[in-house]
Amino acid sequence: MLQELTFSQSTAAPGHPLQLLEQISKTQESGCVLLSDGEVDWRFYFNDRKLIYASHSLEPSERLERHLLRLSNEYDTLTPDVRQQIRQSLDNFWLNDFCQFPDYQAIIWLVDQYYLPPEAAPILVQRLTQEVLEIYLLLPSVFSKKSFAFTNELPIFWQSDLNFFLRQCRQRLRLWLDLKSHLYSPYQRPYFFLNAYALENLSPDQQRKFGQLFKGASLYELSAILNKDVLSLARRIDLFIVNQAIVLREPLPSFEKLPRLTEFEATVSGKKAFESKKSSSYYPSCPLPIRDTTKYKIACVNVHLILLKEIQNFLVDSPTEIFLINDAAKALLEINSLQPDIILIDHGLTNLDSYQFCSNLRKASSALRTIPIIMLTNKKGIVNRAKARLSGVTDYVTKPLTQVELLKTVFQYLG
Repeated sequence: MLQELTFSQSTAAPGHPLQLLEQISKTQESGCVLLSDGEVDWRFYFNDRKLIYASHSLEPSERLERHLLRLSNEYDTLTPDVRQQIRQSLDNFWLNDFCQFPDYQAIIWLVDQYYLPPEAAPILVQRLTQEVLEIYLLLPSVFSKKSFAFTNELPIFWQSDLNFFLRQCRQRLRLWLDLKSHLYSPYQRPYFFLNAYALENLSPDQQRKFGQLFKGASLYELSAILNKDVLSLARRIDLFIVNQAIVLREPLPSFEKLPRLTEFEATVSGKKAFESKKSSSYYPSCPLPIRDTTKYKIACVNVHLILLKEIQNFLVDSPTEIFLINDAAKALLEINSLQPDIILIDHGLTNLDSYQFCSNLRKASSALRTIPIIMLTNKKGIVNRAKARLSGVTDYVTKPLTQVELLKTVFQYLG
């Protein structure tokens, strides 16, 4: 499908991402250009000097699956089974051959198999390209790596003049910077808090819906679930973030490699960027309530002893007492007797169906329905997180654990 060519600027010094891409578009008739920022590879596809697709190497299967989920609101052929099949095949393919653009091949397959209607393919390709290009423009610098020519005719679902499309993306980035909340990434994860501002500005039904919706999915994921543009969604909740009715947690660790929106302000518009570090989060001060000398009881269910030791070390200076519950047959009885303040359940062990356990726990007694359940998981993808929420999981923390993330999550619910 592709023939590798040596790119004349492959040894050039790092350049400005916008200028480098504009320069490439003037000379690249057709084919794929591979760029890098040192951590993530970026690919841009051209046909007769028109941009036809863009992608990057960080979680391409998650990105495609998420956009297919959004389109599934309109096209019932994009079933969960089809989306999961695409994700699994992409995860395997991407590891073996990055240069053969498996995500675009997956789109071609979806059209050929009539899962993706021909009129939906341009929408999908444009949305994917726009997301990638907007993030690319945040980079402080990139360098060229390789260029590939198409050896076979490539189906083209959408194309655009690069300069025109770049202007559109830059306009959207400026709108992101206009947000009062200083949100720095669409991969940030909003959580709803019923405070005075929420009580004043939301009806009881809206409060319920916000509570069900803003429970840890990223803004990108929420835009797919709601079938809304992610920028429109961010603007809708901007004042709720400012007034701490919605708090933002950091992106999942894998997405921290991507640049932040604040970098666009520094590298393109010439303004001073907001101070923002990867260890920080837009998170309100939530002091713990005074409980005399009583400690918070944390039930750790199905947790491996090594992980348990790590949790104990992270919480050593906090007012908590940890109880290990590893007998699946007696777990419900033990938790009902203990009445913990919060439950941590490890999704990694195989002797317990954690989803089913959480569902059974919520049904066991009225006293257990409101206890926060935090799932410790290394699973990725919208499907797993949706399944966790449906089974009664309150929140999740991705392994390997960090002390900052664990403390924020635990005391967010204890407070």
